[in-house]
Amino acid sequence: MLLPKDKDPMGAAIADYHRTGRASTLRVFSSQFDEDEIPVDTLFRTLADMPSIEQRALAMARGKILDVGAGSGCHALALQKMGKEVTAIDISELSVEVMQERGVEDARAIDLYDERMTTMQAYRFLGETGTFGKRRKEAVDTLSAEIILQNYIDREKK
Repeated sequence: MLLPKDKDPMGAAIADYHRTGRASTLRVFSSQFDEDEIPVDTLFRTLADMPSIEQRALAMARGKILDVGAGSGCHALALQKMGKEVTAIDISELSVEVMQERGVEDARAIDLYDERMTTMQAYRFLGETGTFGKRRKEAVDTLSAEIILQNYIDREKK
């Protein structure tokens, strides 16, 4: 589901910072991880501002790159400057507008389904194939990501 603009605090913070250069810290609450704080200006960092491990990861990216949950597009912009082909996707129409205004060449608002369902699918599949314990735990995130990407590819073909 795409986020409606009036129910998109992160997209609103990204848009506000992009347009005014001012924003405070976002507080993120989730049942899936601990509370977190994100200074909005860090979402607008350049490649030079990123930690070296992040710079190396971007430099190592090959082929067609999909930036999922791209936010303000800082990674997509850095990858573009490196001459790489990147598609940036987000469920926030506000974020996609900002990415387009900032120069991300292929930024799309994509309706992603609830990834918790993919995790349940992955656990069920791994159980059916006899994969348990440590091997199952190590494989579930990879399999979940593959399910999400395959769903995206299948929807793009329609």
